[in-house]
Amino acid sequence: MIKGIETWLAIKGTPLTGTREQTPTGFVLRTTGARAVELRVTAAGNRVQLEIHEPVPEGTTLPERMRVAAGAPPLQIVPELFALDVQDKGSGLVLPMMEGMWLSASGVTAQATFKLFYVAGLTMGFWAACRPGRGTVVGICEHPYLQFQLVGTPQGQRWIPEWLRDPTGVPLRMEIVFLDGEHWLDAAREFRRVELARKKLIPLSQRPAARNLVGGANIKFHNYSRRDGQPERCSNTFAQVAEHCRELQATGVDRAMAIFWGWGKEGYDRLHPDFLPANERAGGDVALRAASDAIKALGYSVGGHDNYQDIYQVAPSFGDGESVCVTAEGKLQAGGIWTGGQCYIQCSAEALRFAQRNLPEMKRRYGWDALFVDTTTAVHLYECYSDRHPRSRHDDLQDKIALMDYARAMFGVFGSEAGTSWGVEHMDYWEGVLQIPYAETGAKGWTVEMGARPVPIFGAVYRDILTAYQHQSCSQAENAPLMFLAALRSGQPPYYFFNGDFWAKNAGFVRKSFAVLGHLHRLTVDAVVAGHGWLTTDGTVEKTVLSDGTEIVVNWSVQPFAFDGVRLPGNGFFVRGPKIVAFWAEEVAGMKFTPPLWASIREDATFTERPVEAAQLKQLRELLG
Repeated sequence: MIKGIETWLAIKGTPLTGTREQTPTGFVLRTTGARAVELRVTAAGNRVQLEIHEPVPEGTTLPERMRVAAGAPPLQIVPELFALDVQDKGSGLVLPMMEGMWLSASGVTAQATFKLFYVAGLTMGFWAACRPGRGTVVGICEHPYLQFQLVGTPQGQRWIPEWLRDPTGVPLRMEIVFLDGEHWLDAAREFRRVELARKKLIPLSQRPAARNLVGGANIKFHNYSRRDGQPERCSNTFAQVAEHCRELQATGVDRAMAIFWGWGKEGYDRLHPDFLPANERAGGDVALRAASDAIKALGYSVGGHDNYQDIYQVAPSFGDGESVCVTAEGKLQAGGIWTGGQCYIQCSAEALRFAQRNLPEMKRRYGWDALFVDTTTAVHLYECYSDRHPRSRHDDLQDKIALMDYARAMFGVFGSEAGTSWGVEHMDYWEGVLQIPYAETGAKGWTVEMGARPVPIFGAVYRDILTAYQHQSCSQAENAPLMFLAALRSGQPPYYFFNGDFWAKNAGFVRKSFAVLGHLHRLTVDAVVAGHGWLTTDGTVEKTVLSDGTEIVVNWSVQPFAFDGVRLPGNGFFVRGPKIVAFWAEEVAGMKFTPPLWASIREDATFTERPVEAAQLKQLRELLG
């Protein structure tokens, strides 16, 4: 059993009482009161299985049950288990938020609520508390009605799982694992073990349709956009996109996925789900098909950026809002305000219907072999209180999976924004999971204010299964060195957003960044993050080790840093592995470079930003393997 844990279930910190029955491997607890549930606990070795059942009212509709459930107090599960004492030096919480976060136990006094499967919550169904000298405790659960309370005090902090009442009666199943290891990687490895055991996860290297995601650039091309009251913008016609792709290939970008953004009738974020036909100012349907065919002829993948969550009143399909999610108060569920004005959130059942209407026509017109559907895995799971198409969070999840599977089967490659572990079997890449909330980038919010450090949890769990890219708002570019480092630290391929004059300003940067990121990823695609640490106490210099032995050191600081015969400039890097050596450095193996040299050295090719002496090149090649 769990030593030292006296409270298994509580409401607002008050333990629930009831009858307790011992079993050969655990016990059953039946509570009464506001949350009358049955808790089954089974222990074996270092693992404890929790299963909680809660009955639902009979003879009621789903909207009625959702309203009742929404009024129930959250049920706290083992509220004292994931606790850290500020005196435990080096202890911290492992939180898979975006790419991953490490939250030290010291100095955190914030109070906050975080959701599971949400862009500002946990993207994977696990969490952990690492405690030096006492090991690591890991919680694993993917129930969509789970949320978490972070309670920080001067003495330490607690991470409290809370189960909201499920209107469908689906039991909550949680696994708790006690590990001897004390590193965040121990928790990530445990979750990866569970994921590989319970899901059919096929490595990227074994999926022919995803070839261009293995060491390939994700390139988003802005086509057309128009916001009411502002001038129209057309950064790239469809013909210009095809020409840029030819230039990219000539530059050395041999693998890429080109995605049209704003290709629809009135551009992006305006007429969804009525996006067809292609924008006339950018060239219309004929030009889009011609450009798509030309891009595929280069060997690249090509597709469009679409959306089946947002719907606008100006869209012909909006009608009276009959396809929109209905809130518990009977109102239409509002979303963000974008170029089309106020958007509304479509019920996922209706979103799937629109996707089944649109996608075959898009495939017929443009012949794409890739598709990006925005927000599918970036927003929390919605409930819809409509009497016509009511949806629980479970229903919403299954509708989204059905949409993903439908799109992937039709186009071959499917991606969405951010990323969630429930979608990992149904997609090929996540876009936006590599956001970097470092103070140096001007980022705000709890991650910076509370001293949380990003850690590459994604790379430890899924690096060989999906490709992780940045979001178009965080494009890699010559004037954005931290965006490059964010991809490099776990060996992810590059992301470029061709918006305005990007290509004119960044052609050289694309060439040199692809020479590092593209080839590093394809040469190590079957590896996962196996080691990680900081070489400075403030975390400004970071080292990652992949499972094939490749070492990656990145300098987030603007100050130089020296180690093991290498001297990095501000924002410099050094990569050394069996198949690649790459760096931007002032000194490597006794060779000094003024100004710093950018290089990518592989068994079959060498890239240096400027010529180097033959003797130096020979010495650099000896670093391989």
